[in-house]
Amino acid sequence: MQKYKIQKRITSKAEELGADLAGFASVEALKKSPSHYLLSAMGDSIDGEPADFSSRSFSRVEWPSTVRTVLIIALSHPETKPELDWFHSKGNTIGNRMLMDINKNLSAWIEETEGIKTYPLSYYVEKGGVYLKDAAILAGMGCLGRNNSLITPEFGPLVRLRAMFLEAEIEPTGPINFDPCNNCQEYCRKACPQEAFDSKVTLPDDIQLASLPARDAFYRRAKCMHQMSLDWSNSEYLAGDETLGGMDKEGLRDTGNVVVKHCRQCELACPAGSIVTKR
Repeated sequence: MQKYKIQKRITSKAEELGADLAGFASVEALKKSPSHYLLSAMGDSIDGEPADFSSRSFSRVEWPSTVRTVLIIALSHPETKPELDWFHSKGNTIGNRMLMDINKNLSAWIEETEGIKTYPLSYYVEKGGVYLKDAAILAGMGCLGRNNSLITPEFGPLVRLRAMFLEAEIEPTGPINFDPCNNCQEYCRKACPQEAFDSKVTLPDDIQLASLPARDAFYRRAKCMHQMSLDWSNSEYLAGDETLGGMDKEGLRDTGNVVVKHCRQCELACPAGSIVTKR
């Protein structure tokens, strides 16, 4: 009962600080999740392409031995607020900055109020982070969609995630029985400008996964990465853009700010994302 009370207090505080969703998963369960298993079995390169532009070859993430639970928070990124997803040359996206602030404040509150040691995590796995979609699914926040995105009951795929470790056993909040993709006509996959979902990734025979990557292995990360490169080449120069209001302390509102508007076609085409959000 005490574990559930702590769980409720923390999720309520996360929402008070601005998160739209929050959940808990076991670190031991996360180590066995599909993405983390593939990382240990194959390193960071699947389909011949690393996880991100700054990624270096690695095959193992070192997490503190004392952590027991991963706490995941989510922030909705509705289609009506595209600026939350714009990547700024002055550093990051507005949405991710918001998540970082929530995570920082939540971490301080947990340590002070609950007496639990926390470890706010980097977004990047190679810097000690976690695969956020795997963690969110284990925490009961949704399922992996055909567009290789987390699909939540509340916001569809229109969410962004952040996480922290806790040195305490908190009852997991998932997974849940939720899957809106079973009878879907794959609008997301048809919307991809690079046809990233048109062919299946073949894994080596010695890789045994109960849950294939990208739901059914139909996802070519290299093609998605190519679109990201195109997005960078089509970046825009915004001078004094008012959508950056309130972000001056991060150096975002500036006369020399280059903005990259990354592709979201597979996400925005998802019928589950048409749900009216509370933001």
